[in-house]
Amino acid sequence: MIYLTIAVTGILLFVVLRAIHRLYLKVVLSAAYRSVFLRWFPMVELLLWTAYGFSAITELFGDESYYPLLSGGLILCVLVVAGWYFLRDFFTGFMIRSENSLEPGKPIRFGDTEGVIVKAGYRSLQLMNSAGEQLNIPYSMLAGSQLIIPAESSKLGLKTISLAFHSARSPEKVQQLIMKRILEMPWVLTSVLPELEITLEEEQSYRVLVSLRVQNEEALLKTQAELTRFVEKEL
Repeated sequence: MIYLTIAVTGILLFVVLRAIHRLYLKVVLSAAYRSVFLRWFPMVELLLWTAYGFSAITELFGDESYYPLLSGGLILCVLVVAGWYFLRDFFTGFMIRSENSLEPGKPIRFGDTEGVIVKAGYRSLQLMNSAGEQLNIPYSMLAGSQLIIPAESSKLGLKTISLAFHSARSPEKVQQLIMKRILEMPWVLTSVLPELEITLEEEQSYRVLVSLRVQNEEALLKTQAELTRFVEKEL
């Protein structure tokens, strides 16, 4: 009977945890709350399953002479698994950061992944790709990979975009709005701030030269298209 009770309890625990996970993600729409839940709920699951394991061992072997050895072994296994999970990325990250200059704003490439460093954390590297998507890469995934940081003077150097448009706004306002729009583009590398050269050729007729750094030619074309649309519709 005790075996059946333990089995049923384990099944119920699994069903309840899965139901909570699905129900929360279906009901809660706030991205901030969902992010916190997805980050901490696995820890809650681990603690509950660990408590279940101890409870099951106590019920089955609590009266046996080797129970302390068995429970101690389980505690050791839990500590080893938890330590491996939490510390592997920490130590791998320490080695990678000490061997590479991982500064925010720098482009980086490894394998099929390419992006700009947003943050070099203790356990993971946050990147922003050309599509504006944020990638959170655990350092353990970088172990054994060849990290490529392109040189400043290569294709990631300053690029120039020329814009011609009509606007009734003042040159100062035009510069402010264009710069704001550029800085909103996640694929623009802001380790070197973009430069704007504004020429008022005739009344309400502007020509603007934008010098900036982007990840690749695709991002440059995307930036030019976005700025062209912006000055035509917003200015």
